[in-house]
Amino acid sequence: METAWIKARALEQRIDATFYGTQFVENQRRIEAAAPCVRLDDLRQAERPITNGIRGPEFADTDYRMLRLQDIDQLWFDSHTALRVSAAQFHNNRRAHCRPGDILLAIGGYIGVVGKIVDSAPQTMGQHSALLAFDATKLDGDYALAFFSSKSGTMLCQRHVSGGVQAGINLEDVREIRIPVPCSTIQSAIGNKVRKAERLRALAASSLATAKTLVGTFIASLSLTTTNHATSLTSWVRPKWLEHRIDPSYYDGEVMNLTQAIENAPRHATLGKLAPDMCNGPHGGIEYVTAAEGIRYLRAKNLEDLSVNDNDPVYIPRSTHELNLRAEVVPGDLVITITGANIGAVGVIPQSIPRANIIQSLGKLRIVTDDDPAYIAAFLGSSYGAMLISREAVNTAREGINFEYLARVPIPLPSKDLQTTVGNAVRGSTASRAEARLLLSEARAAVESLINGTLDEPALLAEGEAIEQWLAANPSPQDAEPV
Repeated sequence: METAWIKARALEQRIDATFYGTQFVENQRRIEAAAPCVRLDDLRQAERPITNGIRGPEFADTDYRMLRLQDIDQLWFDSHTALRVSAAQFHNNRRAHCRPGDILLAIGGYIGVVGKIVDSAPQTMGQHSALLAFDATKLDGDYALAFFSSKSGTMLCQRHVSGGVQAGINLEDVREIRIPVPCSTIQSAIGNKVRKAERLRALAASSLATAKTLVGTFIASLSLTTTNHATSLTSWVRPKWLEHRIDPSYYDGEVMNLTQAIENAPRHATLGKLAPDMCNGPHGGIEYVTAAEGIRYLRAKNLEDLSVNDNDPVYIPRSTHELNLRAEVVPGDLVITITGANIGAVGVIPQSIPRANIIQSLGKLRIVTDDDPAYIAAFLGSSYGAMLISREAVNTAREGINFEYLARVPIPLPSKDLQTTVGNAVRGSTASRAEARLLLSEARAAVESLINGTLDEPALLAEGEAIEQWLAANPSPQDAEPV
């Protein structure tokens, strides 16, 4: 019945058959039945046209940032990780300058991926993103985030893809995309879920910054020596240490100073003493199954902010898990990357993952003492821990760190009270990020319910009002790091 539904005017706009695919047409029909639909070009700020970013970036050592999809954290861009471009190129592309609250929509590559600008650093984007600066009197930007990141919103964007070798959405078609615009109260209630998630993300970052500061203050209290060990190795390095490693970089003065400072701690122990049964996961030949059939299988990409995220979760058969029980991890265990580009990335298994297994590039660390695993993760994840782990890594055909060397990493152990304070900051960050992910799922579900005609409006509005009160009572913390 597609021919009976498609308007003649639409056939004048697009003649490619995929545009009229059954799933795309049905998705469009449901969207248009849910609420009045408005062109994106009619929802933008009058002085800021929908445009794409710079072509052929000129990379330079500046503070002018070019955002990419890799810089998205959940639904928000982290400009701290962005590439830098030249001042001339940045200023010559004023149309593509990004401001807080703007939304970037991927129109090439991973089409339909969306993210929001949250800081005021000088930033732009590449040619494969479209800049959407919505007029707040016409559309709630956070509602738009929820819509575009929903299944229906993603499919709507994918319908407008054209091209062959390098498919994408051209800007003319982006401007013509029509999205559902319900009444302002519904928009606000859905948007509030996204706003609370954004606030929780900021609070999580603040908690991690607190943990980082506490670790740094403790290390500073251990009286790091200023002796230049790099010029007096033969008189300072213990003979037995030279039996371990003979590469000169292993005895770098800065790391030797840190090691001596750790020995000044009231308590300290090697990682091998704290976690004597280190191991990694099964090697190769792993098949994936559904969540109902299997056990969660953690990969390096799942380590984030000293915890484990739910990004692209995969599962292995229970039989495979049973054959590799030594690599089973449970809440409170640490997992650490032992090969690849992110050696030393570490996370604590949260309560939300009752048990899992790990890939071979991850190491399992189960702390057997009464020390706080989250504090140990915070130390290992600090610049000090990174320095010590890097020292023990071996750069062969593939850089990595074996368990014999990892076990030598010294860990300073402060009082139980300080460990708990640091650990609570890490756990608070993990809890905030988990709640943020749940809220984003709820916001997307609300969009789908709106489109399906099953939205419980009274319940949604009540939740929206409660979130407004929460937002007022929980102001956003200052940035944990300078922009």
